[in-house]
Amino acid sequence: MTAETSAAQPPPPRRRRLIILASLVLIALASIPLLRQCTAPNSPKAPWVFAVCDIGQGDGMFLALSPYTAIAVDTGPDPAKEDTCARRLGITDVPLAILTHFHADHVDGLAGLLHGRKVGEIETTTVDDPPAGAAQVARVAAAAGIPVVRVRPDEQRQLDDVSWRVLWPQAEHPLQPSMGAGSGSGSMAEDGPTENSGPNNDSIVMAVTVRTPGGPFHILLTGDIETPVQQILLQDRKQYLKADVLKVPHHGSAKQDPDFIAAVTPTVSVISVGLGNPYGHPAPRTVYLASADGARVYRTDLDGMVLISAPVSPGAPIPVEADKGDGTLPTSPPSPTTYSSHGHRGGSHQRGHSHHSDS
Repeated sequence: MTAETSAAQPPPPRRRRLIILASLVLIALASIPLLRQCTAPNSPKAPWVFAVCDIGQGDGMFLALSPYTAIAVDTGPDPAKEDTCARRLGITDVPLAILTHFHADHVDGLAGLLHGRKVGEIETTTVDDPPAGAAQVARVAAAAGIPVVRVRPDEQRQLDDVSWRVLWPQAEHPLQPSMGAGSGSGSMAEDGPTENSGPNNDSIVMAVTVRTPGGPFHILLTGDIETPVQQILLQDRKQYLKADVLKVPHHGSAKQDPDFIAAVTPTVSVISVGLGNPYGHPAPRTVYLASADGARVYRTDLDGMVLISAPVSPGAPIPVEADKGDGTLPTSPPSPTTYSSHGHRGGSHQRGHSHHSDS
């Protein structure tokens, strides 16, 4: 038998089976992202720029970079809920996860974000406060081999069409761990009425700009900052506060400076908050403030997950899709004796946005 004849012979049956098996494995691995898209429950059909997950009492958000890629901002208190939200949005690649501060309701869902996804880097605030929350993030990240970096005060970054300027922390106001931040404080999801607010005021604040066909689209992400930081930002970063969309600080707590929200002049305000939470969030006064100048207010406890798309042109309506509601627009200040959640769909006018329900 000649060499040419030998080379033309098919491989032995066992080798053929191995080749076929290896090919099937490669095809299956390549199909996983597509399968995840096809099987994700209630996958949003419309494009979106900013997603606020129905994560319970906490924050879990995404800024879209492409159909399957997004920046994560906080991960909520529950890994299962974070994973569910990311699956529903079809997110398989997270080049950057930003954890605004180390309270459990912003970081405990990190493992859920990492489940079945590629996460490139985790960025945190500049102090480990509370220490237990910071230690947990470090453990989860190390186990997954993901680098953790500190935010640089006043830094500016860009990924694809999403750019942002860090407004807080600032170089001129170095953050310090809050007094009484012991190792056990990391187990608390929130600051109670008698606990100091230090970790909240460590939150990363970002003025985000998304480049869209309709022009720049601005989102202000505020973590859990309270009145002292809001007043500093009013004094020295006011020119960066104006935004189309406001993520209302601290789940709509009562600790808000009215001038801060007024300086943002949002068209859409979103409050990420858990139904029936023990903290009284959101405060009725804050809901009213967040609706200043005609902004519609969406609450994840009542409206479910909120998806916000960019307007088609400057001044055009901002498309908003919410799971269970269409937001609220209070038309008068609330009275403590008469206000209730039954006023959720109150309001008779709106400014420059549209809203839809998919349930």
